[in-house]
Amino acid sequence: MNTLTIYDWVKLGLSISISIILLVFRYSMISETIVTCLLLTILVFDIVKYNRINNFTSVLIHYLSWIFIMSCVIYVRRVGLHFWSPLVLILFIKPLALIFNILKFKKLYITKTILGNLWLISLSLYLIELILNSTHGLASFALKLAIISTLETTLIILISNKLLIYEPSIITMGWKKIKNHF
Repeated sequence: MNTLTIYDWVKLGLSISISIILLVFRYSMISETIVTCLLLTILVFDIVKYNRINNFTSVLIHYLSWIFIMSCVIYVRRVGLHFWSPLVLILFIKPLALIFNILKFKKLYITKTILGNLWLISLSLYLIELILNSTHGLASFALKLAIISTLETTLIILISNKLLIYEPSIITMGWKKIKNHF
């Protein structure tokens, strides 16, 4: 059984803290600021740490914590959900690459790319926008990045023969293949 690292415990604690603060202090300006800071902290941890992990428990915590946070934000802000809303489309599009990866490599881990990190940043900014109850159009941006990063990840999964932990982009992967071919 895999042991949880300090990072995993911190991420779980921050995710639970965000949820508790959102659920208990729904419309307090201070709670919105605290949740925003905690969400940005989780984002920084994920961008720095998640590129280097290949541990089933850690990856599961990564995915579940973001789903947990998104669920609490949706519940607290009463976001209207229908099939064409950006959050529903993101929750439908992003797991497609994960499912394809599980079918091909039998692993839960998805190859991280720079576009994947940009998408994670846009998702967290969109969630912050929902928490702060502002509208700046980040939903459309997060959705477009979700589509592009899912296509890139799917192409990497199709092209690669083994599971890659981190690949900066499909372009660098293609360049390496061309360079090694000649």
